[in-house]
Amino acid sequence: MLRSPLPPVAALCFSLALLLPAAHAQKPAPPVVRFSSDRLILLASPDNQWTLANGCHGCPAGRVLWLANNADHHRRVVRKYGHTVLAGWSSDSASFFVNDEPENRSTRAYVIKADSLEVTEIEKLIVAADSDAPKFLRASRAAIAAERWLAPDELTVALTGHYDQPTPTEFEIVYNVKLTGAVRRISARQWDADPDSPSQ
Repeated sequence: MLRSPLPPVAALCFSLALLLPAAHAQKPAPPVVRFSSDRLILLASPDNQWTLANGCHGCPAGRVLWLANNADHHRRVVRKYGHTVLAGWSSDSASFFVNDEPENRSTRAYVIKADSLEVTEIEKLIVAADSDAPKFLRASRAAIAAERWLAPDELTVALTGHYDQPTPTEFEIVYNVKLTGAVRRISARQWDADPDSPSQ
């Protein structure tokens, strides 16, 4: 049986309904990369203006994170590191986070502006906003790691660690952290450490 054509208004609404999912589809988050010293790794900003790298032709040897301006190829030292660093760009390419990951796993997170290399210490923002945070940071092991960007000025950050005494205990506290200093605790949990698992 033949169907009668849709009225013009209905046809327009139907067309818009088909377009809405594409209009509201979110862009994929910029990648997050772990830099070590065993091979050259490059991480370009979303707008391709900047590139993070752990080495370059003519660069001194060693564990150093560099930032290059892709227009004039000028390079600046971002950070020297002892083991590995994890880095991820904000969606507007203005900043990137760096998780400095030493071998003892006491990771610390920083946000760095690409144009000025101004550094924001995530630990200071959390301590200023959460009176419980210093207690966890004094644990046998504690790490603060940026996990992902939520917006150009906001990240999800995890404070994790381990208490040896009086009972071996693991903990994890997750925050949404704005670079303006606003910090919101999203979740917190503690659990008995598995004695058979390697130390975190």
